[in-house]
Amino acid sequence: MPSYHAFRQGLPGAEYDLDTAVIKLGLVRSYAFDPDHVTVADALAAGAVFNGSPVVVPNITRMSDGAVDGDDVNIATTASGIYHYPLLFQASAPTGGVDLPANQQRLIYYFATGPSVPILPKDGVVEVVWPNTGTRIFRIS
Repeated sequence: MPSYHAFRQGLPGAEYDLDTAVIKLGLVRSYAFDPDHVTVADALAAGAVFNGSPVVVPNITRMSDGAVDGDDVNIATTASGIYHYPLLFQASAPTGGVDLPANQQRLIYYFATGPSVPILPKDGVVEVVWPNTGTRIFRIS
C-alpha cells in the first residue's frame, strides 16, 4: 500500500484534513517510495523531481466505505519520455490557506505502479482520471 505512515497516523488527529486543506497532485520521477517520508521535502531529498507544477485536486471527499474521491485533473508537464508517478500531498495547513514550504507539505499517497496509476505517460498535458468506483483515488482502511 503506497500511503505514508505519517498520513495513516496523522489522519485521526489535527495534522491532516482532507475536507479543508489544499490537496495537490504532482508527477514525480527518480523517487524510491519510502513509507517513512513525511513531507514533500523528504521526497525531494530522496531524489524526487517534479515534472511540471503540482495541481489542486478539487472536491476531495471521503466516502462512507473509506474510499477517497476527487475531481479529475490535468497537469501541464515538460517534455519528457520518462515515466512519472503521481504523488498526492497536503500543500496547505490542515485548515486550508496558502501553500506551505516543502518541509511542511505533508505526503499522503504515492501511486507507484499497477492499476491504481490513473495516467498514461506522455508529454504536454497529462489527464489524471480517477476511477468512479472501487478505491477511487485511494482507500483508507
